[in-house]
Amino acid sequence: MPYFSNKILWNDFNIIVSKAGIRESIEKIFYNNQKYYLVEHFIILKNLDLVIKNMVLVNQGIENKNREKYNSWNYYISKVCVNGQLFILEIEIVSMLNGENHYRVQRLKC
Repeated sequence: MPYFSNKILWNDFNIIVSKAGIRESIEKIFYNNQKYYLVEHFIILKNLDLVIKNMVLVNQGIENKNREKYNSWNYYISKVCVNGQLFILEIEIVSMLNGENHYRVQRLKC
């Protein structure tokens, strides 16, 4: 198993995985009916560098809540197998005004 890194290189750009992004993901797991997949989410977070390499862009949107540091949102999906079960994983990456790309949240669907 790979070790956790705070930067993941994907398609020639870095995705930063910060403590704030992980914390937001964990909070959303508990508040968005994802808590039934808590173990699966932690396995995915541990292997996020591998998961991100297989994601496919499905949608993009501009920042519309007037948060100053965000520029746009990129939504990806990836198929993942965790403990023998196949899931569709939804991932959000936010592009910041300073040019950085930050991992934000994930959702699992059976």
